[in-house]
Amino acid sequence: MRRAQLAVLFVCALALACAPPASTNRKKKDAGSGTSDTGFNPTGDTGDTTAATTGDTGTDDAGTDDTGADTTGDDVTSTDDTGTDETGEDTGPDPDTGSADTGDDTGSTGEPPPLKDADDDGVADKDDNCVFDANPEQLDLDDDSLGDICDPDKDGDGIVNENDCEPEDETIFPGNPEKCDEIDNNCDGDIDGIGSFGGIDYFTDEDGDGAGITDTGICLCVKAEENQVPFAGDCNDENPTINPWAYEICNDLDENCNLIIDDGCDDDGDGWCDANMLMEGSPSICPNGGGDCFDWSAAVNPNAIEIDSDGLDNDCDGTKKGETTGKLEPDCSGYVCFGKSNDAITCGLDLCYPGLDIVKSVSVGSPDGSSYNQAYEVVDHFGNKTNDLAPFGPPSYVLLASGPATGTQHSTDIGGGFGAGIPDPFSKDGYSTYNNVEITMKLKAPPGAKGFSIDYIYMSEEYEEFIGSSFNDKFYIILTAPQTTGNAPTVINFTNCSDPGGYFDFEKDGKKWCYIAINTAFSEPCNAVVTDISGTGFECGPGGSSNGSSTGWLQTTWPIESEEEFTLVFHIHDTSDGIYDSEVILDNFVWEADTVEGGTASHN
Repeated sequence: MRRAQLAVLFVCALALACAPPASTNRKKKDAGSGTSDTGFNPTGDTGDTTAATTGDTGTDDAGTDDTGADTTGDDVTSTDDTGTDETGEDTGPDPDTGSADTGDDTGSTGEPPPLKDADDDGVADKDDNCVFDANPEQLDLDDDSLGDICDPDKDGDGIVNENDCEPEDETIFPGNPEKCDEIDNNCDGDIDGIGSFGGIDYFTDEDGDGAGITDTGICLCVKAEENQVPFAGDCNDENPTINPWAYEICNDLDENCNLIIDDGCDDDGDGWCDANMLMEGSPSICPNGGGDCFDWSAAVNPNAIEIDSDGLDNDCDGTKKGETTGKLEPDCSGYVCFGKSNDAITCGLDLCYPGLDIVKSVSVGSPDGSSYNQAYEVVDHFGNKTNDLAPFGPPSYVLLASGPATGTQHSTDIGGGFGAGIPDPFSKDGYSTYNNVEITMKLKAPPGAKGFSIDYIYMSEEYEEFIGSSFNDKFYIILTAPQTTGNAPTVINFTNCSDPGGYFDFEKDGKKWCYIAINTAFSEPCNAVVTDISGTGFECGPGGSSNGSSTGWLQTTWPIESEEEFTLVFHIHDTSDGIYDSEVILDNFVWEADTVEGGTASHN
């Protein structure tokens, strides 16, 4: 009997030993298949044939789920997740620990192992931008994925922190160019030192005339005690009357330091000094004396013989004696000939004819709504008194510009009411115009008049770099007359082009023509300037560099019918932008008694 009982126990033990281990992830019985889940151990530990108990009742009712309730309706026998056998007896030591079960489950909890954090800053090593240096805020100034606390160059400027006077500012480091900004940009201990970017040359000025000696220039951010002025070129720094902007005087000296003695005193070489220049003593350049009223021609001087009907005061006595053609002579003695009034404009153009109804009206305006008040002025002279811009018909002439008319700064946008500019009805290029300014005059030709002429000179900041481009500011004289033009507005001032193959404005009679602008054939290149416009701000720069230039003096002549009433518009504008201004001087309007052909010619 005992052997039989032992045999039964042996067989049961053998059966229990061969049974699969309890599953920690049991599923419900598959109702469709009629079979139960095998409870596969995902760890692959096949040697654990007896599971540890977790303090359950020690038995499992056949056919129930882990809670003891029958959920399938099938009578199945299984082990639960507690690790006890079907008898409810604990089978022995816990295989995971090798010790007897204490009633507590010390097996796997199913949670991932803790992450490594070598510097204990609360950021896992795999995410830490400084693994071995605590950096809980993960600061990284230069965004190079290396935290500031362990980055040898935290601002990323290429200089290690210990050699960088501002290791947290990437704009300050040794070798960086110094700038005029009151900061030590290159860590040399010197703020805004000599040669800093943004500095200008300051020069020594011993005589206090505002101009210094050229070779004393030092590039500084602010003037210094020894280098006080930003202008050079003083050829005599012991005489305050001699400097680059002094008026030249005919006295055997070079007052304006352009290396030419008595520059402009006798441009036509007739031995007579220009009447518009001050003469002291008997300068060698003018052995005959002064008083030359037209220093463009050697045929006009105080000793010349008056010529009938040539329209000139040949002997400079103030009158055009001997004229037999009945030309009208203007008389502006009762006019205010300077400023911005209509009388000043009339006088500046030499259109004063008391007792005759010649000038019907004068107005100034802007087709695009620009602020034109500063864009015109009637003056006695523009620029240096020694330049070639003396009035032909004293005492004044008219300035008209697409920016400020006076001064020496000519790249100013004077605004426009329409913002985007307005089209040019006479141009084929289609570019918009800006800063349009114009003087409109309604006139009546006097009896016997067959035409008129006017003298002018065009100057522009667009010389010479914009020649042939869309930046081609223009000056128009627009005539609208019932008989002469059929009431069609017509631009009457145009010339040959400097490069008709590269740029032209229109074609007529099989020829290409240009309006008065930088592309006219009369434009004076900076390497071959004929007309001195110094002091205007439009003159060529030092050494022939291009700040601007001019056409030289021009004269446009056009036919008109006797006693015809007509409108004349003097119009100037910027093209494609509102800067790089242009300007014109208008002078010496003359009625012509002889038959004339329309056209534009150069005084030169």
